[in-house]
Parts: sequence; C-alpha cells; structure tokens
Amino acid sequence: MRYDVNILWIDDSPNWQKEQQSLFELVIEEYGLLYHIEYTSEGDSIIHTLSNESAGFKLFDLIFVDYNISSSLLGNHIIDMLRNNDIDADILFYSAQPTNDLKKILFESNGSFEGIYIANRDNFQDKAVALYKKNTRNLLSLSNIRGFLADKTSENDYVVNSYILRYFGTLSDEAKNRIRDYIKSSVEDEKVKQDSKRIAYNKIMENPEMSVKKLLDLPAYIITLETKYKIFEMILNEQGNCLFHDHSISDYLEKIVKKRNTVAHKKLDICKQHQFIKHSDNITQYESNICPNDCSQHTDDRKISLTNWLEIVKLTNEYSKLFDQLSSELSNSKLLPMS
Repeated sequence: MRYDVNILWIDDSPNWQKEQQSLFELVIEEYGLLYHIEYTSEGDSIIHTLSNESAGFKLFDLIFVDYNISSSLLGNHIIDMLRNNDIDADILFYSAQPTNDLKKILFESNGSFEGIYIANRDNFQDKAVALYKKNTRNLLSLSNIRGFLADKTSENDYVVNSYILRYFGTLSDEAKNRIRDYIKSSVEDEKVKQDSKRIAYNKIMENPEMSVKKLLDLPAYIITLETKYKIFEMILNEQGNCLFHDHSISDYLEKIVKKRNTVAHKKLDICKQHQFIKHSDNITQYESNICPNDCSQHTDDRKISLTNWLEIVKLTNEYSKLFDQLSSELSNSKLLPMS
C-alpha cells in the first residue's frame, strides 16, 4: 500500500470541480506528499466504486461529496451508504447552501457527524486543505515512520529492476560490455567479502555473454542493491536520459535508502518533547539513550529530528514522482528480448 493520500471527489459540476482541484493542488504541493484524486459524477460509477471499497482493501483516505449530485442521488444518501458499509474515511460534505442547512440534512438522514465535515462553496478550500493536513499527520505517527520509507523505496526498487530488464537489451554492444565489466568488478569485490556464500557465482560469471537477467535474480549478498542502482544509472546515461539530473541516484541511496536501513529492525521511540525519533539496536542502547529535558541537549547520534524527518518525507516523494514516471514508461513500452 502506497503512503499517498487518495481522494474520491464526487461532484456534478465538472467546471467548478476542476477549478477547485487546481487551487487545492496548488496549496498542498508545498507539503511534498503524493496524492491521487479520482473525480466522478456518475451515480452508477459512485456506487460501484464504493461497493468495491466496502468489500475489499481500503483505497480512499478522503471523500469530498457535493450535496446535489443528481435528481436521484444526493450527497447525504452517499454518506449513508458509506457509513452503512463501514467505510470510515473522512468526508467533506459541501454545497452552495448554508452550512446550517447541510447540518440539518445530515442529522435527519444520518443522525451522526462522526468523521464528517461541513463546508459551503465559499470556504470549501480552507476546509479541504485542513482535512488533507489532518490525514497527512499520519506520516508523523511512530507506527508509520518505518513503513513509509519501506513502502516508497520498495516500489522504487521494483522500477529499477524493471528498467534494467526492459532496456539493457536496447544498448549498444559496447555499452553492454561496459556495464558487464562494472558488474563483474562489483561482484568480484563482494565475492571477496563473502566468498563462502558464492554458490551460484562461478557458473554465471564464467560466461562471457553473462546474463543480466540471471544476475538480477541472485541474492542480495552477491549483487547488492547499490550495484543494481549503479547498473540502472549506467543505462540511463547510455540513453541520455536526464530525468535524475537534479535528483541524483547517489543522493537517493545516501539520503533515503541509508535512512531506511537506519530505522529498519530497530527499536523506535519518540523523545519527551516529540522533536526526535530515537532508534536503538539493543536494550543497552535503548536504556542509555536517556531523553534530556531540553531537546537542544540531545547529543546521541541515534536520532532523527522532526525537521529532518519532514525533509526525508518530502525528498522521498520527489524521487517517487520520478520513479513513477519511469514506471509509466515501462508500462507503455514494448517488451524486448533480454540478453
């Protein structure tokens, strides 16, 4: 599950909705988080989407519902349907009518305001942005810190593997050989470090036309993640692809992947003033990592500040947008023979 904010927007005025969505996106872009907005005005489509939501995995975090959808389907009926099917996403219920009118309609229909927020079209933007910010606060929850980095970087690893498989065969023989030479050197270095674990190594490496596909299938202790990303970067350079010109692969590995490894398999805790995430490898470290009364006196390096974490979140999502572009390219390209 991606740590994005997914929004279902139900409205029967496409021109107004499009204008409001542009304004909404302009404001929330500054948070650096990824989001997806699905717009619909069709009653059958709404019912189908919501029935899937109630029967399976949760997709939508927020739902914006206009009151006047059609003559046969009103916004309060949709809210009834949502709550009757145990769909607990936050809802913004709005209309051109005064908010007190909407409250009365909602109370008579649903009898509860739990998780439902009211707006009119004049203050829609303020309420929508506030609700978005409320949901993005989940990324500052201790339980989500580890999962956020693992989720994002795992999908990026998938894109890198796929890109290598799809495009290595399109390179010139000279470029292929340069990459093969790099792989051999990299794997040789790793072989020296962990020679006892190299069972599959000799058979693959003896072949002058070494199969990159087979190599990618080797365990991480033979071909490291860093090596795969370097192969990926070499293919991009051979293609003249400048997508990562402003956000380098080396920075991604250093600033994000290393941070993922920092919080993986560790005890996480938040300091008393909620300004630092503390991480410990063992109980000795945990017990010695005493939180001072003044956050400025934190001297242990086993910590991540709130400011640093927000920067990591923003940078991670910037990279995810780039990897998503490549993922879309992969989906639309033709499969070529792998060599």
